[in-house]
Amino acid sequence: MRVSIRDECSALRAKPTLKSLRHATGESLEPFFPVVQFDRNNAMGTQADATTIRITESVRLFIEEHARRTNPAECCGVLSGANGVITGTHPLRNGADNPETRYFATPEELFAAMRRIRDAGQSLLGVYHSHPRTPAYPSSSDVEMAFYPEAVYFIISLEPSIELRAFKIEDARIENVEIVVSP
Repeated sequence: MRVSIRDECSALRAKPTLKSLRHATGESLEPFFPVVQFDRNNAMGTQADATTIRITESVRLFIEEHARRTNPAECCGVLSGANGVITGTHPLRNGADNPETRYFATPEELFAAMRRIRDAGQSLLGVYHSHPRTPAYPSSSDVEMAFYPEAVYFIISLEPSIELRAFKIEDARIENVEIVVSP
């Protein structure tokens, strides 16, 4: 079953609607999101095992390198794949006003990434960003910005050591998701 982000966001009464979201220029973000599609059956493997997500080693290494390269700013991007395995990375420019402590993907870059994912026959399976100086756990602003309830949110911390963790964030609830790395 494929569900558009418009359907998902309208079902989440506690979250802001896409109509209420605005880019820094004042432009509505709504036109950029209708192309986002989720495959409910593949977002986290199978419904019977929604506590794990599979990624390739190359994806793990890419996220780590992206975080190191953008340090001290937070990096961000989206992750794609099929059949519950994340195989694609789509880095995005962090357009936040304070990129050292927040991340914001510009609508134009997000739209282009979603088009590449769709053109490759894949689904959006994850969103990632870094915490250069804080633990790999969702901050209150991370929870507020978790607009993709079917996606897995990856956070990589750089200090005190490199740690990559994953979470499901829905209706302000945070659940740990085990990352299984395959070759």
